[in-house]
Amino acid sequence: MSNLPAGISDFSSWATPEEEDLLRVVLEAGQAHVFKDWQVGADEAQKHAFFAQVATLEKNYPGGIRKYAANARKLLEMSAAGETTLDGYGLEVRGVAHAHTPPPASSHPRPPRPPTPIPSDANPCE
Repeated sequence: MSNLPAGISDFSSWATPEEEDLLRVVLEAGQAHVFKDWQVGADEAQKHAFFAQVATLEKNYPGGIRKYAANARKLLEMSAAGETTLDGYGLEVRGVAHAHTPPPASSHPRPPRPPTPIPSDANPCE
């Protein structure tokens, strides 16, 4: 594999074939930045653990890493534009419809709760 980020230039010396495939997936998803702080020749156990997590995400997230990254980009773009995936939805509690926008926090002040006393004979380790 060519054009690897600097921190994983030694990849072929420690990676398994599965990890090499997963690296390709991560890079194709535009996520090379996750390797920016990796050190050549260091923390191989942590690197294997990282790829184990990547394998789990690739297997369990519908569409894998590529879809996960695409969804994250879309949500970040929406957030930057002031949009939300909840636009157009309302809330319903006990059959009463409410607007999506909650009331200002100051309109429902909640008195502080007093601390719960701890009995002097209580053992916090039990």
